Amino acid sequence: MPMKRTSALCFLVFTFVLCLAFVSCSSTSGTASSASLVQAVRLDSYTETILYNGTATLNSEVKFKSGVDGSESIGLIWSSSDESVLEVSDGVLVAHNSGPENVTVKVVAALSNDPSKSATCTVTVLSSYPRLLMAGPGQDSSTEAVISWLSPYESCTLEHCISGSSSWTSVPATGVMTTSDWADIPGMYRYRVELSDLVPGAAYSYKVSWIDDSGEALSSDVSSFSTAGSSGSFSFAWLSDRHINVPDGMGNIVELLSYFEEQNGPSNLDFCLFSGDMVNKGQVYLYWDYWTESGLLDDMQWAFLIGNHEYYPKGKKGITANSYFLDAVALPDNSLAAPDSCYWFIHDGVLFICMDSMAPEATLLPSADTDLAAQVSWFEDVVSMNAGRFRYLVAVQHYAFLDGGEDGVGNYRVWQPVFDRCGVDLALASDTHSYTRSLALFGDAVSDVGTVYVTSPETEGKGLSEFSNALDKLGSRAAYYTDENVVGGVWFEVNPECMTMHVIGKDGVEFDSVSITSRR
Repeated sequence: MPMKRTSALCFLVFTFVLCLAFVSCSSTSGTASSASLVQAVRLDSYTETILYNGTATLNSEVKFKSGVDGSESIGLIWSSSDESVLEVSDGVLVAHNSGPENVTVKVVAALSNDPSKSATCTVTVLSSYPRLLMAGPGQDSSTEAVISWLSPYESCTLEHCISGSSSWTSVPATGVMTTSDWADIPGMYRYRVELSDLVPGAAYSYKVSWIDDSGEALSSDVSSFSTAGSSGSFSFAWLSDRHINVPDGMGNIVELLSYFEEQNGPSNLDFCLFSGDMVNKGQVYLYWDYWTESGLLDDMQWAFLIGNHEYYPKGKKGITANSYFLDAVALPDNSLAAPDSCYWFIHDGVLFICMDSMAPEATLLPSADTDLAAQVSWFEDVVSMNAGRFRYLVAVQHYAFLDGGEDGVGNYRVWQPVFDRCGVDLALASDTHSYTRSLALFGDAVSDVGTVYVTSPETEGKGLSEFSNALDKLGSRAAYYTDENVVGGVWFEVNPECMTMHVIGKDGVEFDSVSITSRR
């Protein structure tokens, strides 16, 4: 009898183990089967930008193969390539970047039972350090400058001194929340500090300091700029049309500026004039921030103008608002009745008047700002109020006045009589991605004394570096025209007798040059 009970007990145990094995095999088989029914894992965003202590949420979707109802719940495992900078849990991202540089982190959502089926989001975690810190021209560049930056902190201090001095001047500043409806980040604090009573012809150093969330005192790296001198001799660069939308995409600009410096001899460039299309889409903050990451803003003044791409919203084209540009760059506040994106400055005897050629098309500007007649009136007022203070007059906008021998889209017929009345020496524009230089024009006809109209090459992409004068497409007004997309830039040397323009291809070779004699 004991023998039979033992045999029966063994039989029961054996049967129970078989049942467990069956259940276990059924569960594994069901899970593997579920994974095999999945076509892909999807996210609602594959690129994100987060402030240094910000949060964001990624929504996921498991896409089943055709014919599968998808009613079964499938688990996901979320992971971050750098948990110290960006934590992730069920799609919720929490950033912790307190360092001086932006950090790029990969966030992956993968099937829990088949990691090969996954989706990845590239997340840029912004630094807490000042972004877009730059020096721009003051109204009188010999004694004034404008320093601007963006920060997540409401209070900062600007410090500046003559380079080499240990005596820093501190300027406490309070930021104003940006008005831009950035597509990829919430607002930050915008700072704009106007410096005055500077020493003419001097090199200045500046930095920004602040107290972080932990109470630690921090400061940015030291940047620099130079004020205008009074000799009437200086040099400057002119570039345009980068349309930046990728990191590490400033190579052409870096190379061109290097060529300019080499060809300029012992004199440094005083500043760079950039006539629009800094970024691909104005509403995408990260594109602007690529200028910070490039280091180009660190050691020279930049006079930026607004182009059509600065007006563009994310995802589509359309001339909307200039707020993205105004939140991002340093410029003097002297637009008066014109749009705020218009301004002027005098640099060692040259009056630069910077217009907004996009404003008449803008859909989100006040009607007064879209009135081209108001810009014309403002332009003439600026010339009148500065009578006797300049030897050369340069008008700048983004849309081209002339495109080869033809009228461009920049309202040439409106501006030409204004430039004749005011005695404009140079009318600079861009947008076409080709190069045009006219002969001196007065009354829309070639003249010994008149305005030279120039349209700049672009700085984006590979393009052509070898320029050829398309003689068969020249009208009677043009002296040089390229009908292909060309990469290049321009630098000017200015003295009391003349301004000489040097046009350089991306290979460093000069292909056009002209001198304009002072008529004042």
